[in-house]
Amino acid sequence: MSFVKLRNFVMVGIACALPQLAWSQDPQPLTLEEAVRIAKQNAFAVLLAQQDVEFAKGGVAQARSALLPKLDATGTYTRYTSEISAVFDPNEPPIIIRPIDSKSIALRLAQPVDIWGISGLALGGARALEAASMATLTATINDVALAAKTAFMDVLRSDELVQVAEERVVNVTEQLRAAKVRYEAGDTARFDVIRFESELANAEQERLQALNNELLAEASFNQTLSRDVSTPVELIPPDTLPRVDVSLEELTEKAKATRPELIAARRRFDYFEKVRRAREKGNLPALNLTGNFSYDPGAGGLGAAQDSLSATAQLSFPIFDGGLNRSLVRQAKSDENKAKITLDQTTLGVTLEVKQAYLNLESAKKQIETAQKGLLS
Repeated sequence: MSFVKLRNFVMVGIACALPQLAWSQDPQPLTLEEAVRIAKQNAFAVLLAQQDVEFAKGGVAQARSALLPKLDATGTYTRYTSEISAVFDPNEPPIIIRPIDSKSIALRLAQPVDIWGISGLALGGARALEAASMATLTATINDVALAAKTAFMDVLRSDELVQVAEERVVNVTEQLRAAKVRYEAGDTARFDVIRFESELANAEQERLQALNNELLAEASFNQTLSRDVSTPVELIPPDTLPRVDVSLEELTEKAKATRPELIAARRRFDYFEKVRRAREKGNLPALNLTGNFSYDPGAGGLGAAQDSLSATAQLSFPIFDGGLNRSLVRQAKSDENKAKITLDQTTLGVTLEVKQAYLNLESAKKQIETAQKGLLS
């Protein structure tokens, strides 16, 4: 194949590929529901919250392990420099007191007894943290969905403002043309022409600002969906707007019962309350049960046994810890009080958010009604 034919073949291939490349870069139309779904799936905040849930589940498993028995296996081999023996009868072989090496296998079974319920409180606290992390995940998903809807509507609003700005440019341009015609005909003063020229310059500036705001709104929308900010955006406006047919009081009570932020705050308060109760029992006696089994396949020496089995019950009484547990209880009470304050603060915040959202929705309804009346008049 000659160089000219090769060049022509490559150019034809590029020409065929360009339409397909341009088509692949066309924006994919998105509905509001699709945008919310993509945001929930890709949002970094949601991914981080999911990892917090996994971490909390690991804490539950760790707390549960404190109530379960522990079994350890140990293999030991010991080599000495020499064996130790004793001769009691010259006519008999020496008696080996300690052989030159020893081998043993040991099993140890330990079971802590939660006589005061401390481990149970720790398990309950871990489960409360797990519930709090799951509620936080739900709250994060809700926040991401709200951010996606807000960014979606911002893009639609910026598109409308661009159209308004372009229509104003067209209208002012026509007014300027008409003013020039009247001026040339001697029907108006030069001032009208200058005035419309100034208005056209302002309209051009407003259109440029509207276009810039549109690009920023699309970039913010892409960022909300956790994708490249330069991704082309084409949105499908929703057919209907949301309607709220219940009172503000009903919405507030429902929010207090179901908002995941409040659920998470309550579960964190439960956790710190259980931690405080467990710390208050820190100086109480502790009971541990232990069973040991050892096996020596080559048992030798004076008094050596091939296997042995023993059981131990250990009850320990803390007498003086230098005030450590008292300080831990004090810190736990402080954490519990802060959790209660956070719960109260979150409750007030949710109440305010519901009221603001309700009033904003009512205000938007009235603005739409006013605008519709203006169009009909």
